[in-house]
Amino acid sequence: MKKKLVLMGDLSQSYGSTIEHEVSETWELVSVDATGGGALMSADAIVTMIFNGSHSAGPRLKMIQVPAIGVDGIDFDAVPIGTTVCNAGTHEIGCAEYVLLGMLEWAIRLSEADKQVRKGDWSRSARFGGIPSGELFGKSLLIVGLGGIGRAIAERASAFGMKVTAVNRSKVGNINGVETVYPLSELQNVVGKADFVAVSCALTEETRGLISRSVISCMGKDAVLINVARGDLVDEEALWESLTNKRIGGAILDVWWRNPSAVDDATPPSNFHFEQLDSVIMSPHIAGWTEGTRERRGKIIVENLRRMIAGETLSHIVKSS
Repeated sequence: MKKKLVLMGDLSQSYGSTIEHEVSETWELVSVDATGGGALMSADAIVTMIFNGSHSAGPRLKMIQVPAIGVDGIDFDAVPIGTTVCNAGTHEIGCAEYVLLGMLEWAIRLSEADKQVRKGDWSRSARFGGIPSGELFGKSLLIVGLGGIGRAIAERASAFGMKVTAVNRSKVGNINGVETVYPLSELQNVVGKADFVAVSCALTEETRGLISRSVISCMGKDAVLINVARGDLVDEEALWESLTNKRIGGAILDVWWRNPSAVDDATPPSNFHFEQLDSVIMSPHIAGWTEGTRERRGKIIVENLRRMIAGETLSHIVKSS
């Protein structure tokens, strides 16, 4: 008899064809919306971004597989006893490439040049005395958080000839591409030396608001803040004020303080109008969502479903209850 897998919500369902192709002989797939409905009562495993007190699962449930790294949508107090929660990362490459893209765009202003030349404007050309583009070579990058994303950023940034330093909560050994690692307590003291500050740490109660008003006030006047982690790591109001007052150079924001619940949801991502600022590059949380990430996460999900059938220990365990 096949076990029952419930794919709950749009993101989970996007993995449906991949999962069915690999495990259809042992698993029956059922797709439902984010409410879950009655399907959860007979589920052996669920792939979902959200699980809370409004979801009622039956005694057969053994695994909740989050198809992403973040488990902030899981209320662990609501997870039934005997159920293991797993996640799926592998987005380090995409996030690191996004950070490099952001810094390159900031230095070279390629999109601006594209718009100009389409209009017949060659004023940036050296032959007409245009202002030269910047370079990443020799610039300083401070990475906040040396997990998988931070390490991937460091490796790539150092290849561009950047001077890379980092702050981290725990003590780490030598990290490829990083010249110096400071304790998190030194963030305010070292942030002023960076041309770019990349936020890549996990959101916890300890790190919430880590990029505080005092930290931002210590940044250089031309420094750029890049956030590919979570919006709540940064003091929203302080960042807005620093940008509007041109206290810092700019920001590249892929993550926000509020997220829409659907494509047509007009919920603004912030209390402030960052979209009105030329000093901000914005994107809708896409840094880690790449073809490679999707493929690698699909393999993690399929492997955990295989392990369940085989009675083996699951991988990427966040918590067992």
